[in-house]
Amino acid sequence: MANEIAVRIVEYEESLHREALLDAIVQLQNHERVFDPRLLPGQAMAKEYLSLLQERCDLYQGQILLAMLGQAVVGFVCVMAAVPPTDPDDPRGDSAYISDLFVEASYRRQGIGHRLLQEAEASAQSRGGTWVCALPHPVGETPELKNCAAGIGIGSLWV
Repeated sequence: MANEIAVRIVEYEESLHREALLDAIVQLQNHERVFDPRLLPGQAMAKEYLSLLQERCDLYQGQILLAMLGQAVVGFVCVMAAVPPTDPDDPRGDSAYISDLFVEASYRRQGIGHRLLQEAEASAQSRGGTWVCALPHPVGETPELKNCAAGIGIGSLWV
């Protein structure tokens, strides 16, 4: 991408990044409320949601990765590497699942989401994930998200 900026992708550390990640969760939730106003405001759910993400990461060999520009968190992705099938028509074996992807509005279209997805894929593979599933909210799905995911093969089988 021509507009890419240099960000570092780091693993979330609660003692260093908690408040910044909570702020990002608030921003993500408030953006999603544009599409579905029934959702709670970000401030009302962020702490509980972060706890849920951490529980799921512990349960499914997951990881929260942050995009850092200097000391600022400008994006994050949450990936679970070993999610067992839940429905009879699911492929057999564990899958990797990307539950959240967020980049601050002023940093979008600069390759950060792409980098986060690449790192999420690598993280999931290193933890035993054999294929990845990313299911955005259907109302909030955008051409940018589809292009970003397609650019690294999200939704396709890993070989």
